[in-house]
Amino acid sequence: MNEGGRFHRRHLLAEARRHLALVLRGRRRDPGLDDQVVAAAISTRPMSPPP
Repeated sequence: MNEGGRFHRRHLLAEARRHLALVLRGRRRDPGLDDQVVAAAISTRPMSPPP
């Protein structure tokens, strides 16, 4: 993991986009919805650095 957890956030963002693409199947989505999903995931379950 790199400084500030940027890799973790970018990975979650990619997974959120992949999931939304599967769930919405071509339907329009609100701009920033993927960022909202990631922010909610991080705020409810913060990652601690590995031991």
